[in-house]
Parts: sequence; C-alpha cells; structure tokens
Amino acid sequence: MENRTPPYYQNFSNSHCLQCSLRSALEYFKPEKLWTWKELEDVSFKREGHGTWHMGFLSQLGKHGYDVVCIEDFNLKEFVASPSEYMKTTQSPESFEYAMQDMDIAHEVKCSKLLLEAEEQGLAELHYRNSTAEDVRHYLKNGYLIVLNVNSSALWRHEGFTGHFVLIYKLLDENTLLIHDNGGMNGDQPTGMNAMKMEIDFLIRCGTSGDKTTGFYAIRPKQTKNK
Repeated sequence: MENRTPPYYQNFSNSHCLQCSLRSALEYFKPEKLWTWKELEDVSFKREGHGTWHMGFLSQLGKHGYDVVCIEDFNLKEFVASPSEYMKTTQSPESFEYAMQDMDIAHEVKCSKLLLEAEEQGLAELHYRNSTAEDVRHYLKNGYLIVLNVNSSALWRHEGFTGHFVLIYKLLDENTLLIHDNGGMNGDQPTGMNAMKMEIDFLIRCGTSGDKTTGFYAIRPKQTKNK
C-alpha cells in the first residue's frame, strides 16, 4: 500500500473540501468501496451550502471499521455547554468571525455530543492539545493518513482566513511530506493540486490560529492494537 497514491478529488464547490479529503483517504485504504458524494455528506453531517466541521465524521468512522485519532485543543464538553462563549474566548478574532458566519450552533452541538459518545464507546481517540510536527511523523509512520484543518489563505500565501481541509498521505523525509489539496472556487482557494511537496513545519503553521494549531485527524483501518 505504501507505493500507492490516494485518489485525488477536485473540490467541485466551496464547501466539499472535507468530503474530498475523506474520500481520498477511505478509497486509498479500501479501493473496492467507492463512496458517493451523498454518502460522504451523510457520514460527515454536511449541511447544504455550508462547510463541514470535524465532529460529525469523526463520530462515525469507527462504526465503519476505522481507527480515529483527533488532536485538537478544543474542549468538546465546554463547547457543548456554552458554544458561542467558548468559541469567542478560545479562538482568534479571524477564526471566530469565520466560524460564526458558517456555523449552525445546534447542529454542531449535536455532532459534538455524538463524538463524545463515540469516545466513550472506544470508537474515537481524542487528545485535547495542540498537534505537532512529531504527531505528523508518528501517525504517518504507523499507517494513518491525516486530514488537517488549515487556513487556505496562508497555505497559498494570501492575506486573510479561509477554513480548509487537506490530506497528508506520505512522509518523504523527517521534514517533508506530500499532500493532496483539493482546492476551491474562490480567490483564496485556487484550483488545488495533488501530490504537493511541502515542509511539515510550514503546513503546521498554516494550521495555526492564534496560539492553537487547528484540527488534526488521523485515520486508518481498525487494528487489533492501537499504536
């Protein structure tokens, strides 16, 4: 499997970057199962015309036979208890404004509760801390692919903030990796590119908001023992 490249899917809207990254990963691990966009929208709890947050799909993949690891300094229990106030006090102004424009609080609270239930059932592994370059190296070496939440504007060296997901799939050396960027359809998210070579530290910086690195989600087919 190490010599194969995940299939590449171009983001056909401004709101399917998560589904494109997820489809690439799932069809890399199990190429005999071709996912439809409707199936991916359902498993990720996508809302029509909006971007997708991480809680929904992380809550479901364990049921589909995958190990799931989430590394993110985002306290789901505090978010569920007081979502708007938690976001306002923990996110940078740019990230908070971007989230509020695209956020359905009741929907995300529901998905957060499902993810907490999945953790209780042993179907998701959650770490409430910043992700690091060492996490990237560790999980790739142990057979995972990584969906990373980044600022697409920073990734393409533009000003501003545009939430986006990319797929990390191969470690070239201790400092360099390959990603699929499925792109978008506006100025801050160019058409994207597959097999992009990138420095790990730069990619982590593109996934940093304020003093936090944003979401790091590692998945692989379920193992008998997690590493």
